[in-house]
Amino acid sequence: MLLDLEQSAAEIDTSTMGDPFMFGQVYDKLSDFEVARVFGRKFTDAIFKLPVGKWQGPVHSGLGYHLVRIESSTPSQQARLSDVRDKVRFEW
Repeated sequence: MLLDLEQSAAEIDTSTMGDPFMFGQVYDKLSDFEVARVFGRKFTDAIFKLPVGKWQGPVHSGLGYHLVRIESSTPSQQARLSDVRDKVRFEW
């Protein structure tokens, strides 16, 4: 399956490939903490080292083996207090 994904120049409908996954197939704009909550720390450490725009895998998690494609990556940055003030107030 990985070979098929790597060799295809066209967009492939991956929704019919592989086994169904209870948490869905596409994840968008997740932090490493959010990925680790679903897939575990080892999986998270592995995928955050993968190149952007290329199918990779299999990558093992506590839920099985996964083929992964990172569409984009944004470096982390410290949140500004003005952006999280309400959440901090609520948590306090």
